[in-house]
Amino acid sequence: MQKKRLLVISVDALFAEDKAYLETKPNISAWLKGASGCVNTKSIYPTVTYPNHVAMSTGCYADKHGLHSNYMFTTTGEGHDHWYWESKYVKVDTILDAAKKAGYTTANGFWPVFNGNPNVDYNIPE
Repeated sequence: MQKKRLLVISVDALFAEDKAYLETKPNISAWLKGASGCVNTKSIYPTVTYPNHVAMSTGCYADKHGLHSNYMFTTTGEGHDHWYWESKYVKVDTILDAAKKAGYTTANGFWPVFNGNPNVDYNIPE
């Protein structure tokens, strides 16, 4: 039996309007033909990268998944130095957690907040 795999790709700040242009590019268009995806997602509030990527990977809003910012609040004024890199801050399962539980081999390339996730077999964290 062939081993199962799941590869999830998201491009930060890519708009639905960009899809028609990308389909004119040979490599991306070949990939898009065999892919499934969602073009018309809606941002959650706050509309910053990490909370939105976690929402996409979990199907939950920030009040459930736990990330409300890209970086941790600090009283020292150094909050931008303390980013939410690790998956331990996500309070619910992600699509990669579900895939692993279903027997898939999983991979991550530069997706925010998957660092340290034991359910990611091939991980290139952001």
